[in-house]
Amino acid sequence: MAKVVFQVALEPFDCAGCFKKMEEQFTRVIGITSVNAFPQLGRIRIEFKEKEVSPKQLETIIVNSGYQVELKKLT
Repeated sequence: MAKVVFQVALEPFDCAGCFKKMEEQFTRVIGITSVNAFPQLGRIRIEFKEKEVSPKQLETIIVNSGYQVELKKLT
């Protein structure tokens, strides 16, 4: 299992509802075991199974949702 933290441009996340919507999108993806959003920091932390989903696929979900990824950190 791996973890990735995405730093998302703060501008689009002006409400908790925006982050809730993002969390819900990730919970539908096979291979994701945990999603934690931190609206005040503009971060989304995702735990996932590397054999089922890649960090690039996760980043694509964020970008396709209309948000900009500023930084990605694998842990």
